[in-house]
Amino acid sequence: KEPAKDKRPGTFKALIADFKRIDPKWRNYYAEATKRNYEASFKVILGAAGDRLVADTTARHIVRLRNDLADTPATANAVLMVLRLLMRFACENAYREDNPFRDPTIEITDLTADTEIVQPWPEHGYRYVLEYAPEYLRRMAMLGRFTGQRRRDLVEMRAADLDMERRGIWLFIRKRRGEQKNIRHLVPLTRPEMSEILSWGVADLDVFLKTARGKKFSAKTLENKWCEWRRGQEGLEGVDLTIHGLRAMKIADMRESGASDGSISDEVGMSVAMVSRYATNADKTRAAGLSRDRREKAQIVRLGRKMK
Repeated sequence: KEPAKDKRPGTFKALIADFKRIDPKWRNYYAEATKRNYEASFKVILGAAGDRLVADTTARHIVRLRNDLADTPATANAVLMVLRLLMRFACENAYREDNPFRDPTIEITDLTADTEIVQPWPEHGYRYVLEYAPEYLRRMAMLGRFTGQRRRDLVEMRAADLDMERRGIWLFIRKRRGEQKNIRHLVPLTRPEMSEILSWGVADLDVFLKTARGKKFSAKTLENKWCEWRRGQEGLEGVDLTIHGLRAMKIADMRESGASDGSISDEVGMSVAMVSRYATNADKTRAAGLSRDRREKAQIVRLGRKMK
């Protein structure tokens, strides 16, 4: 009987198994919380390259995996950290001769985890998309703003996930390493938001976002289609519009309505600390607008006095 694929020598599955069996720090030093964090990264690596030969892995493969995780920079950086450790172990234990992290032609850097750089969409950019974009991108923009979820969640949303009684949409929140995974979460929707989604007439078990040929999007394909359409729009030149910016837009909307960080956290399904970081731009924009309004009011008063 032939051995199962995951037992092939030289693969990442074999490497990780050997690491946990041999490495003295793993066996005797690491705390259980540290091991849980590592296990989360092992799972990502195995899902992406479990059957790939470690010896055939290049710096470009690692960069590609990092970029595929760009929606979650903290996860991407954690995976890079574990991969660096595994590649050192691989060199020490004859899985490969060289370390791809030391490739002189390609620098493998961490992603920035600073959500302050994520900009909410400006209103005129959002209105432009609703007016001129193809239907699936219009829906993407609305779902993103209504729910504040990432692209990987947007492509999974179905009509069957709507809860008419509680007025919201159910999804699974992927929690951070070391915490419970895939917690079912209800994102509340306003009546106009629910009415808009229902007007699309999507069958219960069908997804809201589909290609022109009626196929389900992957998160990556949706990103590619968005970037392709976005590049061709002269009306959006110089406007910062990323899919992730819709998440920031949701938080900006809630901040503008007076919601606290705690209530935003409960509704969107992210930590309070992360909400505060996303909201930085919204707060700065709002403060700048209030400052302008005060200055404008003072100017009107002065002009009025002069006119008298």
